[in-house]
Amino acid sequence: ARLMYVDADVLLGPNAPPFHEVPLGDGIGVVDEWCQPSRQDRLAYQDAHGFETSPKAYYAASGFDLDIGTLVNSGVFICEPRRHATWLAEFAHRHAPIGVDHPRGLHYEQAAFGAELERANLATMIPTPWNRIWPVHRWHALGRRHDPSPRRRLAALPLLRRHLQDAFGLHLAAGIDHDLAAVLAAAARGRVETGDGDREPTP
Repeated sequence: ARLMYVDADVLLGPNAPPFHEVPLGDGIGVVDEWCQPSRQDRLAYQDAHGFETSPKAYYAASGFDLDIGTLVNSGVFICEPRRHATWLAEFAHRHAPIGVDHPRGLHYEQAAFGAELERANLATMIPTPWNRIWPVHRWHALGRRHDPSPRRRLAALPLLRRHLQDAFGLHLAAGIDHDLAAVLAAAARGRVETGDGDREPTP
């Protein structure tokens, strides 16, 4: 049996395949966020926002010495409890007390999870649609800027809808566009099933 952990700010797409069919080997399935939407574009995003410009620097900011080209995002992972429960419990026992007061906050938790997975050789990279990092994709698609004006916010709505159709899990990290996600949810609730299985707006 498998278990998929999903952060509260991840929207599961309607076209997501069964997660129990994702090849994992002996590892825990995670997504590399550093390659999104590409490594070059991610570097541009990091540089523009004054963030760490390499996975190594990201891990080092939380005290982990890990020279690697991938960055695990902990917002979605797939595991097998019978195989991984002990490892996960030991990880929580070691790092949860530190993370409570750590100056890096949730970034410490994520860095610790990725570093420990890599050191234990348990990180199995799964396709990025399982955890698409929305703020990064949004920034590039809307001209490499976050414009809070109503017009630009409305422009993000159809983009959000398209990405939700394409992604298996769309990660609205950093509180980006949670209100637009609510708009999409409200629109979905305002539709009814027709006889042929299509969905149409209610009158």
